Amino acid sequence: MLNPRRRPTTLVELVLALVMLPDLALPWLVDHYGKTCPTQPNPEQGIIYPLRDHRTVLYLTLAQDRKVEVLKIYMAVSVPCLFAFGIWKYGLRPRK
Repeated sequence: MLNPRRRPTTLVELVLALVMLPDLALPWLVDHYGKTCPTQPNPEQGIIYPLRDHRTVLYLTLAQDRKVEVLKIYMAVSVPCLFAFGIWKYGLRPRK
């Protein structure tokens, strides 16, 4: 006997949407740093961590560098999870 396919509830979809929100912060944060951070290192102020943004190299403090790295790791984990969720919800075959 075949069981009906399990579908995620609306609550699961809402939680997933909230989990994906920080992924939108990375481009905004890099753009913000591009407008406010120097392009030359300043060891006296601790601005020595490079951030390469296309053709520009910006220099960040340790706290700013950690924020960017955490968001990159978060994005690397959450995006594949989003695809896995889509496969779970909609399957691999197109609906008729």
